[in-house]
Formats: sequence, C-alpha cells, structure tokens
Amino acid sequence: MKIVAKYNISLDSVVGDKMPGTAMISTNIMEVSDPIASYKEYLNSQIELFKELSKRENPKAYLAFNLIPYVFYSSHYTLSKFRLYRWLHQMNNSANFPSFKEMEFSEDVWNLHTEMIGIFSALPDISYIFDKSLFLKQVKDIFLFVQLGLVDDDSLSLLRQELLQLLDDIIQMTSIPLDSPIKRSLYVANVSFESSYIYFEAKNFQASSMRIMGISIITTKDPLICEQQKKWIESLKRYSTLISMSGEIDRFTFINQQKEYINQLIPSSKK
Repeated sequence: MKIVAKYNISLDSVVGDKMPGTAMISTNIMEVSDPIASYKEYLNSQIELFKELSKRENPKAYLAFNLIPYVFYSSHYTLSKFRLYRWLHQMNNSANFPSFKEMEFSEDVWNLHTEMIGIFSALPDISYIFDKSLFLKQVKDIFLFVQLGLVDDDSLSLLRQELLQLLDDIIQMTSIPLDSPIKRSLYVANVSFESSYIYFEAKNFQASSMRIMGISIITTKDPLICEQQKKWIESLKRYSTLISMSGEIDRFTFINQQKEYINQLIPSSKK
C-alpha cells in the first residue's frame, strides 16, 4: 500500500479486481485529543500532495468553494489562526475556553502554512469557482465570536484588515495578463452548492478532495471518483460567470458585495 501510494499506482489494477462502489480514501480528520499535532499532519499531507502535483507535467487545479478557500487563508496569519480557533471552540466542551487573543498559533504551524501556500501558488493553472456570498459566511462566524465575548476589538480590526487584503489578492488574480505563464480563472457561481470541491490533475496523476467537518479533508486518487468530481466542477462552471480578464461588470458587482460584507466588521469602539 505504501508503494502504490508513493508512486500513484492503482492497487485495484495490481490486485486485478475491484468491489463495486468501493474506493481508497485518505482521511485527514482532525483529532480533538491532540488538535495541534493533528493539524500539522493535515498541513504536511497537503504539502506532499502539492509537491507531487507540481513535479508532474501540466499540473492543474480546479476548486469550487462556498467558503473562503483555505489556500487563501494560509497566507494571512490572523485568519489562519481564526480558522483553527473556530474549529477548536466548536469541538471543545470546556466552559473555560480561552479568548481568541489568548490562543497560541505557534511559529512551526505558521511555517507549514507558508510552505504549503508557496508550493500551491506556484502551480501554473488554477481555476476557482466562488459562491456569490463567499465572504458573508466568514463575517457571520466572526460576529458570533464577538457576541460570545471571545474576539476583542483589536482582533476584530486585524481580521477585518486581513479579509480586505485577501479580497485584494483576488482582485490581483483577476488582472493577470493573458500572456503570463501563471493562469488563474475565477468564476462566480449563479447557483448554490453545498460543499467545497477540489480536483487536481497532471500527466499520469489525479486526486480529488472534499471538505468535511469544517476543517478536515478527505482525499482520493480513485479514477472513477476523480472523473466524477471533475465533471461536477465543470458542470458548476457552466452555471457561473467568468470574472477574470472579462466580465468587468460582474467582477465589479462581486468585489463590491464582498467589501460590503467585510465592512460590517466594525469594532464597538468605533460604532
């Protein structure tokens, strides 16, 4: 199993048989008992996946997100910390849960974030499909923790600032020249979809992932599932509007709507 995983060989083809409806799936599920160690394992698994993809010929990534993509968070310290904090709070039953400012986000975890996003950002061809209310869900999550008294005004200001920076990152992607070796295609979906879907492909390589339980991911290289995932993402693209290098009015509308969501995050001292 280790050999076939390392060299992306189909175990089913080696055995010569496959039970209908079965597939090998890698689960990167966060463990509540040791969440930081588990989170580091998750980040390392993503790094290895991106490394494997990037060293192959003609690598591509197709991503459909109804929430802000984790690959966007990972270059922003406070947002990355909040993503983990929200999950820890939801999975922890303790009444004495620390505030957001008190939570430690260690340097080694941040370094893994930096390494992961560095490898991913170097991929030459990435297509994104965004939900029209991409930032709204994040804003609502932050508001909840403000109401719980766990996010103070200083932290709220940092989160708001980084969300605006993240939106600027998206704006920059929409203006990459056509002759650039880096291709980024951004779409805004005109239909709702219930989860986030990820598909990677390169020469002799396929992998698909899906977000579960907030922060965890399941991944498979099963050919049938990968093809179905790709078809599903392509079907969402047909119901979406391209906003990179075209669709100027739709791009303007999408960006301004996200800014309106973010600008709701005003510290109580400034209201």
